Amino acid sequence: MNVLLGTSRWLVEGRVKGPSDGSTPSPITDLLDITAEDLTACVHLAQEVAARAKDRLGADGVNLLNCSGVDAWQSVFHFHLHVIPRFKDQPGKDAVGLPWNSVPGNLDEIERIGKHLS
Repeated sequence: MNVLLGTSRWLVEGRVKGPSDGSTPSPITDLLDITAEDLTACVHLAQEVAARAKDRLGADGVNLLNCSGVDAWQSVFHFHLHVIPRFKDQPGKDAVGLPWNSVPGNLDEIERIGKHLS
């Protein structure tokens, strides 16, 4: 597991699956490919990095982002989480914008989809 530092965000990565048969490790490609144990470790580390962003950088909040699959804007094909510090009064520090617009949801549709996914 790695933490990569960038100018405005951190990546928490789970790069390779440990081979059980002695073969070469393969990349963990996305959220659907990572084990629950490795995902838990990545989330715990992301939480630590988020706390440091607030404590040490004075961030007002953080976003935690994962993109899984080309149609979900994944462009680097190994599992990683983006920890993005947010600054309320300094929008220039927010180098990563949200890829969606917030719009009111249809409560009936939300309930229908929730039941379908349960």
